[in-house]
Amino acid sequence: MHLSVGQPKSNEDGRRPAVLRQLFARIRAVRLREEYDKRIGFLTPPVYVLLVCVFIPIFIWCPIHTYNILKGPFHMDLNQFTNHLISFNQRGDDGSYLQIRSWPFRQEYFQIELGEDQIDQESAHILRESDSYDSYFRPSYTMKAVQNDEIYQALYPNRLYVTLAARGQNHFHSRRPYRFHLFTIKTLRCIVRQLDVIPTSYMKWHDKATFVERIEEIYGRNSTAFNMKVLTKCGILIGYLYRPQDSTVYMPGWKVPHLFHNHDIALDTSSSYFPYKIYLCYGLLFTDILVYVLSNLIIYLYQMHWARALIIPYQVEDQLGQLELGKLQELDEAILHTPTERRYRDRMFLIRNQYLIIFTIDLNECNPNTLYEFYDKSPFIVIPIEDIELVSSLGVTVSHESGQNFVRFPYLYLSAADNVSHWLHTILMDISERYQRWYVFFFTDVL
Repeated sequence: MHLSVGQPKSNEDGRRPAVLRQLFARIRAVRLREEYDKRIGFLTPPVYVLLVCVFIPIFIWCPIHTYNILKGPFHMDLNQFTNHLISFNQRGDDGSYLQIRSWPFRQEYFQIELGEDQIDQESAHILRESDSYDSYFRPSYTMKAVQNDEIYQALYPNRLYVTLAARGQNHFHSRRPYRFHLFTIKTLRCIVRQLDVIPTSYMKWHDKATFVERIEEIYGRNSTAFNMKVLTKCGILIGYLYRPQDSTVYMPGWKVPHLFHNHDIALDTSSSYFPYKIYLCYGLLFTDILVYVLSNLIIYLYQMHWARALIIPYQVEDQLGQLELGKLQELDEAILHTPTERRYRDRMFLIRNQYLIIFTIDLNECNPNTLYEFYDKSPFIVIPIEDIELVSSLGVTVSHESGQNFVRFPYLYLSAADNVSHWLHTILMDISERYQRWYVFFFTDVL
């Protein structure tokens, strides 16, 4: 009797049989990917919401601030500035109406030319910032009121204040981006007077270019002295408008903070123009992206650590016990060393002539959907040879202590080219006396 009758060669497709560890590793990888996608799926919507919440203010604010940084400061004389203050009050507390109409070319970073002696210099009227009235008084900024009659009448009963950097702050000593050529000759003469230029010298200057060249030269040598002597005296200021109601400042000798009117306005010259909103928006955007990236990284590293341990279903562990094998690797070795005549298309194996193993999945399967089905169930069936009573074209009849059951061949074996029943019958007739008896008994009884 030739046992290879009807048996195709195991290497007919040119591949070695795939081992179980590789199969379970692919199944595990598919499950990990599905769980990763699920976790990221829970994480992604909140991230998108945060991104939208951050991008909206960035879209609204950043073009305006970028425009002012690149094109500003925008020069205004006293009349222009007075009209702008009126509009600032009339269009809303923060100029929002004006912002919508002029977006994204809203001008808010200004070079103001108030004129000489337009800012209150009385030390008794200077507002100083402090956390507490009795603390050691080293303020980060001071505030002085503008005393120009036109502005006072335009804003009454509200006031305009100028916020100035205190001496201990870096901006007090920094050089401001003045465009001196836009100032009037009168203001330029005020500047050179404060810089101790000899009157007989500047009285001979009849064009702006000479004033500007000389002023730029002096400003470049000593910006601190220039800022101290010129800015408030000649009323040349660079800054942006805001509402000072939240500022905590004190009059000299007062024990309670100064109270501002609801529509008081302040011109902030105490720092460089780079509004905190830009820092806030880009900070939130960076934090949002960082949280998303770190979350992905943590999940990935966790799953990579988790994936090192090859987890198999408990059904497979029970089957290994049935086969009297301690590890999956031992079953791998048994499958790989199964003789050619004891295997069928690398899907059915006779182990030690004692057990028939039927795989319900191709050992080389890579389709994620197919692999996912076997995460929590065994990809093979173990049948003791001595329990097989009958082989048919559709499967085998198995008899055991609890009764009989029919095990169907998987669809993998039911194509027209397969002859698995003939192959298995031939093998069993050769190695199983019980099957021989059942076969003889069945056909004798039938006949």
